[in-house]
Amino acid sequence: MQKNQLNQLNQETNQLNQETNQLNQNQNQNELNQETNQLNQNELNQKTNQLNQNQNQNQNQNQNQNENQNQKTNQLNQNQNQETNQLNQNQLNQNQNELNQETNQLNQETNQLNQETNQLNQNQNQNQNQNQNQNQNQNQLNQETNQLNQETNQLNQNQNQNQNQNQNQNQNQKSKYKSKSKSKYKSKSKSKYKSKSKSKEKGNLFFRKGEFDEAIECYTKAIEAKPPDDNLISICYGNRSLCYSKLGQWEDVIDDCTESLKIQPNYIKVLFRRADAFQQLTRFSEALEDLEKISQIDPLLKEVHSKILQVRKLAQEKQENQKEEMMGQLKNLGNKILGKFGLSTDNFKTVKDPQTGAYSIQFQK
Repeated sequence: MQKNQLNQLNQETNQLNQETNQLNQNQNQNELNQETNQLNQNELNQKTNQLNQNQNQNQNQNQNQNENQNQKTNQLNQNQNQETNQLNQNQLNQNQNELNQETNQLNQETNQLNQETNQLNQNQNQNQNQNQNQNQNQNQLNQETNQLNQETNQLNQNQNQNQNQNQNQNQNQKSKYKSKSKSKYKSKSKSKYKSKSKSKEKGNLFFRKGEFDEAIECYTKAIEAKPPDDNLISICYGNRSLCYSKLGQWEDVIDDCTESLKIQPNYIKVLFRRADAFQQLTRFSEALEDLEKISQIDPLLKEVHSKILQVRKLAQEKQENQKEEMMGQLKNLGNKILGKFGLSTDNFKTVKDPQTGAYSIQFQK
C-alpha cells in the first residue's frame, strides 16, 4: 500500500511540476510580450535569451529534483520490499517449523498407535497359543482323569464284591430291629432325594410355560438342597442358566454355566450357552475358548465349526472398529492442530503395511 501511495505521490508531483512549468512559461511569455512592446528589439533579444536561460535552469533544477525524488522513492520501495520479503520469509520459516513439529508429533502418535496395534496382535497370538496349550493340557488331564475313573470304578467294583460277600455272610446274623431301622433310614433318604428332584421337575414345568422367574426359584431350591447326585446339581445350574439367557441376564448365565461345568466339564449344551453369553457381551476370545473345547469333545459337530467362524469374524470386526476409532481420534486431533496452518489430515495419506499391519503417514498436496 505504501508503494502505491508513493507512486501516486510521484505522479501528482510530476503533474504539479508540469503545471508549474506551464504557468512559468505563460507568465514569462506575458512578461516577455509586455517588455517586447516596451523595449526595442535588442533589449527584447537580450531578455529573451535571459529568459530562456532562466527557463532552462528551472527545467534543469526541476529535472534534478524529480530525479532525486525518484531515486529516494525507488530506494524507499527497495527497502520496503526487502523488509516485506524478510518478514514473509521469517513468518514462512516459523510456520514451517511449527508444521514440522506438529507433523513429528502426529508421526509419534501414529507410531505409538502402530506399537499398540502390534502389541494387541502379539497378545492375541499369545492368547491363541495359551488356549492351544490349555486345550492340550485339558485333553491330557481328561485322559488321565478317565483312566483314574476307570481304575476307581474297578476298585469300587472289587470293593462292592467284597462288601456283598461280607453282607451275605453276616445277613443271617443281623437282628430284625437293625434291619427295620435301616429300612426306615433308606426310605427317608429316598423321600428327601425325591423332594429335591421334584423341585427340578417343577422348574422344568414353569420353564415350559415361559414363567422363567418361577423356574429360577425352583432350580435354586434344588441346588440349595444339595442332592447326593452331583450331576443333578450340574443339570440344575445348566437349566437355571437357560432361564437367565431367556431374560437376557448374560453375567448370571456365565456364572451358572461355570458352576455347572465345574461338575461336568464336557457338558456341551452348557458350553454352547456360555459361549453365546460371552458373544453377547462381546467377549469373543472367551467365547472361542468354549467353542474350540466343544470341537475337541465332538469334532463331527458341524454347528460348532460354523459358530467358530462367525465369532472369529466378529472378533476381527471388533478389532478393526477399535483401530478405526483410534484413527478417527488421531484424525480429529490432527485437524485441530493442522487447522492453524490452513491444512487438514486430507493433506496426509495413511498407508497400511500388508505384512506387519502397521500404518505410516505420507504428505500429499
